[in-house]
Amino acid sequence: MSNSPWHHEVVEFADKLCNALRTLTEKSGNPDPPPLYGISCEHKHSCSVLLARVDQFSVDMEEGEGGGGGGEEEEKKECGKYDNYYPNKKWRTWIDYEKFNELSEKHRRDEKVKFGVMDYLADTPKWATFGNNAEGFDPTDKRFRKKGKIAMYTKYDEEGVPTHDSAGRELEAAARKGLEEEMRAEVENGKGGERKVKDLKLMFRGLVVVDKEERKKNDLMNDVGMIDEKKKMKLARSWE
Repeated sequence: MSNSPWHHEVVEFADKLCNALRTLTEKSGNPDPPPLYGISCEHKHSCSVLLARVDQFSVDMEEGEGGGGGGEEEEKKECGKYDNYYPNKKWRTWIDYEKFNELSEKHRRDEKVKFGVMDYLADTPKWATFGNNAEGFDPTDKRFRKKGKIAMYTKYDEEGVPTHDSAGRELEAAARKGLEEEMRAEVENGKGGERKVKDLKLMFRGLVVVDKEERKKNDLMNDVGMIDEKKKMKLARSWE
């Protein structure tokens, strides 16, 4: 695990890869320039992002739809530092499986019926789009927090300084000032290949605290004596 990248490092690498492709695209005299790519989706839990062709898998945002994965302003996170973040584009990287099955059945009955990827695309859900605070977590899923750990901070300002604590309460001015001073004092440190904080806006993200109630729930769910899955499901539903 010590050699596994952090999610923000994966995002940074993906952005650099897109920039490298962009350089080849815009290079004068290139006989076979690659298309432009953008960071369309992310799944922070698995430290992964999806790069997609801008010309094939995105459309211009219509008026009133909002950018950065759509949604209200508080649903977005700060991604303006990335060159390949397109807040005014709507990504279409999902698969419409009903449409795909319909087209597949038509092709099975008549091989003259042809179809391609563009025929069964669907809009990317807002929660999966890069730039949305959900960071790839499906809101319909029950999130399991290992050992009762929850995010230490739940909201941040444009500079990445936390504004709300783990319970969603607004931090007091003195606490925010202390965090701001901590950020200003942060410099690249470490030698011999140790990790360095390159994007200060991300230095407070990913910090966790142990929530006693969450830990109690997880301990009950992980009780080795509770073999009956139905009992587990009943217990989980009682907490919703």
